[in-house]
Amino acid sequence: MKEVVILMNYDELVSRGNIAYENNEFDVALTHFLKALLIHHDLEVMSKVALIYFERKDYVQSFDMFSDILSMDQTYASGYYGLAINCEEMNKPLEAIEYYLEAIKYDPEYFTAYFFLANIYGDMHEYEKAKYNYIKAISIEQDFTWAHINLGAIYELEQNYDKALEHAQIAYGIDPTIKFVCFNLGVVYSKIGKYDLAKNYLLEEIEKVDGYIFAYLNLGILYKDIDRNLELAKDMYLKGIKKDDSIGSLWYNLACCEALLGHNKEAYQNFKRSFECEASLFTYFLQDSEMDLFKQTEEGKLIITQTNGMK
Repeated sequence: MKEVVILMNYDELVSRGNIAYENNEFDVALTHFLKALLIHHDLEVMSKVALIYFERKDYVQSFDMFSDILSMDQTYASGYYGLAINCEEMNKPLEAIEYYLEAIKYDPEYFTAYFFLANIYGDMHEYEKAKYNYIKAISIEQDFTWAHINLGAIYELEQNYDKALEHAQIAYGIDPTIKFVCFNLGVVYSKIGKYDLAKNYLLEEIEKVDGYIFAYLNLGILYKDIDRNLELAKDMYLKGIKKDDSIGSLWYNLACCEALLGHNKEAYQNFKRSFECEASLFTYFLQDSEMDLFKQTEEGKLIITQTNGMK
């Protein structure tokens, strides 16, 4: 018997491609979309193909597909957005900026373009431009949690704690389960001296499956410096290390607690591990006046001699 070949029409190919795409079955979706494009070139289908290449980290092919789209319609905002996200992945932030601006030119309501444009400006420390674009994104999409998170973080850097707290609280009100939301509230409340609130939010952050690791660090610092409870601080640093043992600052602060408790051998081992994780911490250690007594101990002198000898 001959095998029966079922030929699907354009609409059926696109429909099946869309279903697979929504289920993150990108290989299946790509097969259907490419077959559909042999029948008819549609910008939306081409965009999805380009995004599949993007998800596969094939940024050159994705970029080329978005370029083909724009050759068919130079006003297609999503085409410029697609070029921009690929430029970001290819470490071309200045080109990405230009493409995001083009996307916004043809679609002034493109709030994700404003958001990612703001992210680039933030990374470049151009905070006024970053704030402007986060605010634009929020003006279009008021419940854009990440825009509130990032905008609040910039205000915190600028020590504008009222605005930082405002946006952190809005983000928490939208979705308290998102990573960083509780952490940012903890940071701001620490800065304004509301330590109990800070600890509550930091504790909420570490309860999340993907909670921000530096919440352990900040909690430990509060237990050590505010509560004067070195054992509780140690416990928090150890819990953070259990989640990720590559964070030098967790090892360093654990070592400081051990040194202050007079546990010099444990301090030596933890300082050594912190410098292995993050070499710049040794320079910080040399300037850390809180560790001056430890530096005079046998273990303190040894870690200095050994680390200097490794340079």
